[in-house]
Amino acid sequence: MEFQLTLLGIFFLAMLLWFALERRRSEKKRILQLKSRFGAVPRGDYRRAGIDRYWDGWRRQHPDLGSVDGNTWDDLEMEDLFDRLNASYSLIGEGYLYALLHRRLGEEEQQAQEQLMEQLEDEPFRLQVQTELQRLGKRTGIDLPALLFDPASFALQGERHLALFALLPLASLPLFLLSPAAGAALLLGALGHNVWRYLRIQKKLEGRLETISYQLAAFSTARRLQQLLKDRCPERAAELGRLAARSDKIGKTVVLLAPSPQSNEYLLVQLLGMLTLFPVLQYRGAVRAFEAMQPDTQALFAQIGEIDAAQAILSYRCSLPCWTTPAFGESLSIRAEGLLHPLLTEGDCVPNDAQICGGWLLTGSNASGKSTFIKAVALNALLAQSIHTCTAQRFEMCRAAVVTSMAVRDSLSAGESYFVAEIKSMHRAVKLAGGPMPFYCFIDEVLKGTNTTERIAASCAVLRYLAAPGCLCVAATHDLELTELLGNLYENHHFSERVGEQGVTFDYKLKEGPCRTTNAIRLLGYYGFPQEIVEEARRRCGTAAGKAD
Repeated sequence: MEFQLTLLGIFFLAMLLWFALERRRSEKKRILQLKSRFGAVPRGDYRRAGIDRYWDGWRRQHPDLGSVDGNTWDDLEMEDLFDRLNASYSLIGEGYLYALLHRRLGEEEQQAQEQLMEQLEDEPFRLQVQTELQRLGKRTGIDLPALLFDPASFALQGERHLALFALLPLASLPLFLLSPAAGAALLLGALGHNVWRYLRIQKKLEGRLETISYQLAAFSTARRLQQLLKDRCPERAAELGRLAARSDKIGKTVVLLAPSPQSNEYLLVQLLGMLTLFPVLQYRGAVRAFEAMQPDTQALFAQIGEIDAAQAILSYRCSLPCWTTPAFGESLSIRAEGLLHPLLTEGDCVPNDAQICGGWLLTGSNASGKSTFIKAVALNALLAQSIHTCTAQRFEMCRAAVVTSMAVRDSLSAGESYFVAEIKSMHRAVKLAGGPMPFYCFIDEVLKGTNTTERIAASCAVLRYLAAPGCLCVAATHDLELTELLGNLYENHHFSERVGEQGVTFDYKLKEGPCRTTNAIRLLGYYGFPQEIVEEARRRCGTAAGKAD
């Protein structure tokens, strides 16, 4: 007997040792994964469904604060930039980062952001924070923005007298003393009704319980983050503690709402719910509590989201070949040294310097670098005011709105031609010009959707109007006539290429003055068009030039 007990003891000790080693191995693997992800380009496998819902809710509550409009977001391919930045670990951090890229932060908000990132530069501390965010994770089937901005939508509709039906099984017990048959009938009837109603309600609650469960997990994450931050960021830790404390009451009411199907309590909760409807009553109380504490749940989302976004921004900075924090001045201008496009790698992008103190006209042939340069300036103007990070050696600007008119498309569903869509896009900038709000305007190919004569006349009039005080306009065009017509209002710069025996070569370097050469016809020959096409094009181009003279 002693020998058997000894063997059993050795077995249990071996199991404990195995579990300890396995836990240590898993922890070591997790830390290595966190380290490998930091500073690496994200995989971009986040779930797009509903990613913009937090931003939509926040924007409805803060309509007066400046933000990036939908046209500018699409023109600058900000969805791709979000993919590039999205190293967040939680669903909250992901939604907050998406909203952050739409916003223009003030000086105090950016200072708080920088202070947090300074603390996260300490790797052991950052790994602890990332561990808690990773534990919260990115679950599917969660509609957290609905709980944050419209908790009333979680309320059960049309379910009356739940408390009465929940008490019926208990009410049948005294009836047993008077009539066992009547008591049994009432008990069976009440239990049968409760089972039917519980199964029906459970279908209505599909997704809502998971959302509430995730929000409760966020409260727990806030408590753990509070402990991590209390010595480094005491004010932020105190706010996290205050918000987490608000969940104490609600946490007790929903402890049985959404247990994991793999947990031991799952079957017990299901049985209890079917027989008594008690979890459903808890759910109703939880929804009322969320309605009462709506500002606090929104504030908690922002606190956790800011922490997760900060470590994602820090990771983005470490992944870049060159970055800087911007400087902000009072004059509506942009000064950049070593400017790069945020979405291009070091080998694919040529840095440029620019001092844009007034309107600019950019000329040059297709693929020479005009569009990439304009987008690089516009994107960095947005990133400077949102995540306080620019892909340049130096970047200075004034805090102001950014409006673009670039990737214009016609719309068959709306019955709009390309030119109509272009006019509507341009009109956004025209409405702002001369107004009280300063803004930067970036236009790629001014009004190219119509004939040459009207295009030049209309483009000249629009660009002249956008030269008003309070607007700094950078526009790209193929119409060299505009460089002369607007020479007193806009500085001229250009990109160029060379076509030789070795082919077409681009240096992608910004040059002063308007473009003096045209290479479109030579490009036809280089790319293998029949010689007769090339010759006819040259002949007609010469004829047109002669008539113009």
